[in-house]
Amino acid sequence: MERKQQNRVNALKAHLALNVRNVVKSTDFYQKMLGIEPSKVRTGYAKFDLQNPPLNLTLNEVAFKERGALSHLGIQVASTEDVLAMREQWADSGLVTRDEMQTNCCYATQDKTWVRDPDGNEWEVFVNSMRKVFPDRPIVDIPDSDAIFHTVYDLGERFQVPGAQYFQSGRTYEYDGFVPRWRAVRDNKGRVVVAICHNMDLGDAWEHADEPRYLEKWASLAYRIATNYFIYDLTH
Repeated sequence: MERKQQNRVNALKAHLALNVRNVVKSTDFYQKMLGIEPSKVRTGYAKFDLQNPPLNLTLNEVAFKERGALSHLGIQVASTEDVLAMREQWADSGLVTRDEMQTNCCYATQDKTWVRDPDGNEWEVFVNSMRKVFPDRPIVDIPDSDAIFHTVYDLGERFQVPGAQYFQSGRTYEYDGFVPRWRAVRDNKGRVVVAICHNMDLGDAWEHADEPRYLEKWASLAYRIATNYFIYDLTH
């Protein structure tokens, strides 16, 4: 049966409409963040028409209490240099930035910097940095049976190891990173050459191991994982 040919849609740009509590404050923030003037301003409304990246962003003043289901927003760029350039531009405009370099997010290793708008919406500029090192190798889940979990300690049962943000939030996760993942990049022989502990922060666990507020089970697992990974690296 012959398939009906579909006409190709000529999409111009994505449209994002944000509800804001105070359109004047938000317009000032986005003017600094985006580096352009709004293309249209009306009572309770502002529009930014971006060319790079192509985006139609509108701000709509609405009374509300909670942020809702929105996690965060972001702009993907081509290189870490672009991330740093954007951070410098934001800082020069008076915005407070926060960096995350070589962090695990969205099942990839990324370099990123963040800003937060007056309503608490967080924006990131990011680059998938692992693709620069292994452009043709996928990031895959590590099964429980893999040797890396059994070189010294048997780590069949693992759990999320939170970062230092736990002290402020009381949560083991950040943003939408609820589920811990144990992932890797493998070589042609199937050996792990990059190990990724996704939605966790083992470095913070080692750093705060003697902090009474940080649970012993988190620090202990972090050290056992590191020991297994080190021995695996020497023997495989």
